[in-house]
Amino acid sequence: QQAAPGDLHATAMRVDVEQIVWHERLPVLSCDFRPGTARGEPRCLATGGGDRIVNLWEVSEASQQASKQGEGAQGGKDGGGGDAAGGAKTDSTSVRHAQALSYHTNTVNVVRFSPDGTLLASGGDNGELVLWSQRTEGGEWRTKCSLRGHAAGADIFDCAWSPDGAYLISGSVDNMAIVWDVAVGKHVQQFRDHSHYVQGVAWDPLGKYAVTQSADRSVRVYAPRAAKSKAKGGPFRCKQIIARGEAAGRTEAEPSPAVA
Repeated sequence: QQAAPGDLHATAMRVDVEQIVWHERLPVLSCDFRPGTARGEPRCLATGGGDRIVNLWEVSEASQQASKQGEGAQGGKDGGGGDAAGGAKTDSTSVRHAQALSYHTNTVNVVRFSPDGTLLASGGDNGELVLWSQRTEGGEWRTKCSLRGHAAGADIFDCAWSPDGAYLISGSVDNMAIVWDVAVGKHVQQFRDHSHYVQGVAWDPLGKYAVTQSADRSVRVYAPRAAKSKAKGGPFRCKQIIARGEAAGRTEAEPSPAVA
C-alpha cells in the first residue's frame, strides 16, 4: 500500500514479543535497563527474583524492510526506483542471557543501575545491599562491595541512586531508610521516622530531595540541612510529611517538626 504523506497507519509493522522465563520459574520482582548505551548497541537488562540470582541480558533489535522496492529509491541492488514507504517494516528483537550474578542468600527484590551505568545495586531479603561493577568495559560483572546497615535479615524493598551517582538510598522492613556514600561504602544517615515498613524510595532529578514511602500511610520528603546543622543528625532532615488525614479522608502535607 502506498503511504500517503502524514499517514501513520499506512505502513504495516510486525512486532516480536520476547519473553524471559528464567529465575527457576519463581517470581521476577525487579528489572532495570543500564543507561548510557550507544545507539545500535545491545541494551543491558538486569532482572532479580525469587531464585536469589541477578541475571543480566543483552537486548538487541534489527529493523528490515520486507519489500525490496525501497532499495531502488536508496540506490540498492534492484535499482527499480520503488518507493520505500510501500514496503512492510519488520522489527525483530533478540534477548540473550549474558551473565548470572550470585551473592544473595535469599530473594532479590530490587535491581538498579547507577546513572552512568558503571555500577549495579541489588537488594534482597538478606538485609544487604550489594554493589556490582565491571573491571573492564564489556567484561564480566563482579561484586564490588556489600553495604550493611539494615537489621540482619530485614528485607530490602527498594533503592534509588542520586542523579550524580554519589549516593544511594534504600528502604527496608526494619522501618528504616538509609543513605549510603557509594565511594566509601558506608552509610551517612539512617532515617528512622517511619513507624512501619519503608516500601519505596526516590531521588528527585535535580538531586535535592530524597523521598520515602511507608506502610504507615505516609510519604516523607528529605532535604539537605544547612551546613552549620549537619552535625546535629546527618546531612539530611525531614522537611515535609504527606499523610492521609483521618477526617474526611483528605490528604494533608505538613512541615516536619524536626529541627532545621
